[in-house]
Formats: sequence, C-alpha cells, structure tokens
Amino acid sequence: MKLIPQRTADFGYLEIFNLYSKKELEEIWCEISHLLYISDIPSVKTERQDSSATTDEKNPKIKYSGDGLHLDGIYHRREYSAILKCNRKIFTNKNITKAFGKTNPANMHYENVRSDFTVFNRYRNSQEYLPHTDQSSFTSITILLQSPEKMEGGDLVFSDYNIIIPPKNNYCVLFPSWVNHGVTPLSCSGDAMRYSIANLSHMRA
Repeated sequence: MKLIPQRTADFGYLEIFNLYSKKELEEIWCEISHLLYISDIPSVKTERQDSSATTDEKNPKIKYSGDGLHLDGIYHRREYSAILKCNRKIFTNKNITKAFGKTNPANMHYENVRSDFTVFNRYRNSQEYLPHTDQSSFTSITILLQSPEKMEGGDLVFSDYNIIIPPKNNYCVLFPSWVNHGVTPLSCSGDAMRYSIANLSHMRA
C-alpha cells in the first residue's frame, strides 16, 4: 500500500495505491460476479437511476448512467461481504487516517467517523457520472478495472479544480464529500468494465 497526500488551496485528498492485498482482491472479484447478477435485475436498475436524478424539476437529468447497488441493504452482516469486510481498513488503518488528516486541518475529523454506507458502481461503454456532491462528511472511491487495456476515459475528476485522475486498478482516493466530483464517459470494448466502491461516511453516530 502506498499513500500520497495531496493538497489544493481549499481542500486535501489522499491517494492510496494498492489498497487491497492479492488475497483480498481475489475475494472481492469473486463477490463482484455475484453482484453483477443482482445489478442486471431490471427493477434494481430503475431504482438506482431514479436515485441519481437531479432535483431540478424543470430540467431533470440522470447524473449517473451506469448501474450499481447499495451494499449495506443487501447483506445482513458485513462479514457476509468481502467488500464490506475488506473496506474497513479505510477507517481502521492508522496510517491512512493520519495521512489524510495531514492533507488539511478539516480532514483531521475523519478520525471521528462513526457511520458509513457503501455503494458498488459499474461503468460500461459511454457511461459516466456527472459532477455532484455526496450527502456525507467524507467520501472514498476505490477503483477496480477489468481489461483496462481495452478502455479509455472513465477519469475521476474534481470538476471545480480541474483535477483529473485517470482510472487505476486497486486505487482509492479519499476526500471531503462537499467537493464536486464525477466520472468522465468511459470508452471501452469487449469485456472491459470500470467498477468503483464508494464509501460515504458520517461523523454522527
């Protein structure tokens, strides 16, 4: 695992390379194959897209054109999910919390996180996520790539700061949820896909 703290004039974020071990990745990829079956259920797709619409009734637009799942609503206990079990290190690893806290004084409050939920997203050809903020205190996004040699785009962007982060496998970025962020359209072929695991955390109990 490699941690790279980053700072801007207004906020700080933490880049984490190789977040998961080889064994953890094997377990997570196995779970993803099951989650894809659930994601393809028509009623699940409709529910996810409805939750991604803007609140502007005069100009409604789907911000997220991919599909995904709220994992905490699927599993009764975290240990039943490799993703929910392995992603605990985002909160419990002292090196991560310490490094993130150093990126900006406000991020020192990350140690006070008391609750979170996890969203699994899938992006296929031409899909994107328009710039948005999350209704939480902090956001972490972990990217997993299938056949990355067959894809272009799918960049994570902090749109108000002209920061563009190309997708990398087993890569995570941790930042304040108020920062506008999105994913550029993905161009891919064959079996190529971009997955992301988003953790939205709160400081309240």
